[in-house]
Amino acid sequence: MKTFSSSYGAIQKYISNTNLQYLLSFQTLYIGISPFNGPSIYNIIPMIELLYGVWFIQGGMSSYATALLKRYLELGGHVEYDSPVSQIIVNAKREAQGVVINGTKHQFDGVVANADFPYVMNDLLDVPEKYKAKYTKTKVDNMDYSMSCFMLYLGVDKKYDDLRLHTIRMAHDFSKNVAEIDNGKLPTDPSYYIYNPSVLDDSFAPKGQSSLYILVPVSNLQKYDKWDDYNSDNFEEFIINKVQNELGLQDLGRHIVTKCRFTPRTFENRYNSKFGTAFGLKPTLMQSNYFRPHNKAGKIKNLYFTGASTHPGAGVPIVVTSGYLTANELKKGFESA
Repeated sequence: MKTFSSSYGAIQKYISNTNLQYLLSFQTLYIGISPFNGPSIYNIIPMIELLYGVWFIQGGMSSYATALLKRYLELGGHVEYDSPVSQIIVNAKREAQGVVINGTKHQFDGVVANADFPYVMNDLLDVPEKYKAKYTKTKVDNMDYSMSCFMLYLGVDKKYDDLRLHTIRMAHDFSKNVAEIDNGKLPTDPSYYIYNPSVLDDSFAPKGQSSLYILVPVSNLQKYDKWDDYNSDNFEEFIINKVQNELGLQDLGRHIVTKCRFTPRTFENRYNSKFGTAFGLKPTLMQSNYFRPHNKAGKIKNLYFTGASTHPGAGVPIVVTSGYLTANELKKGFESA
């Protein structure tokens, strides 16, 4: 795990088979960076998967989110839905004092922002630039941003019992595939990942049916912004045909009874993700770990950050860790006060 070598370069030193090299370096795409230029420290991802395994949560990831919410409410938390925050209130003493919702100010002792960090800094903090420390608008706009994803959530009226829980299909030329993503081109032979939870858990779909999830890494909107309905429909048809032909999922297109589609435009509009990235700031060496935006604001008191673009980084386990670190910072801040 040499800091200054790439993920792929480090794997290449120890493994001679090209297919294995690609398979083991593919995991850096989970956090939005190419294995050919992503730091080799991220080889810890396939290492953990292979040594310790991966746990399946009954009911899927939504069960985990539901459990967190249940515990939060048990501890006295309160949730306001359909209440978009338009501004974080900061007073003249550089203290976060609350938020503005639908034009109304709501005061609080502290604010934790889990919206995408670039959006928070550019759109929610209406303060002098010097309050933002080094994260001025110019700085934020010129940071490196991760790739995005094209995703399909499919309800299918049949079972594909030969399809495992996880399937990764590598492009024939993986380096070309990643180069197309980095250079703002729709991949001509994309790598993709398919999740088939119905093979383990019957709660995902009615009896005899299944729930499928298809993920294709693509460029962010800074590099490719042509995700209108026409192009999205065409790419969806291309991916479904490719999946059913390459994996033997007979007549997949005709068995889809419900679907939900995500493009980079969805990430931009629904989650205020800058350039529609799926993983926030790109985890380059100088945007990783300590060098990522910290969980506590440097020059504004009682303001905290969490999420994929903050320390320690992207990916579900790491983002959960970000929330844990932020909670500890919040606790320490108020205990000392």
